[in-house]
Amino acid sequence: DDCGGLDGTLTLPDGLTFIGYFAFARCNLTGELVFGENLKNIEYSAFMSCNFIGTLKIPKNLTNIGFPQSE
Repeated sequence: DDCGGLDGTLTLPDGLTFIGYFAFARCNLTGELVFGENLKNIEYSAFMSCNFIGTLKIPKNLTNIGFPQSE
């Protein structure tokens, strides 16, 4: 199921190190999305089919944003 419409600021905690598959799939967010400072990995499809209008703050420590593997 989708997470519907979110308005305002969504701040993910500093203790979060990865965002898993489909974690925010089909979410709608208007506002600000702030990733915690320790986020290192965003899995493939974590934000699939999301509608986002606003500000995105990405931490310096982010090392991987997943993409599908080709064979």
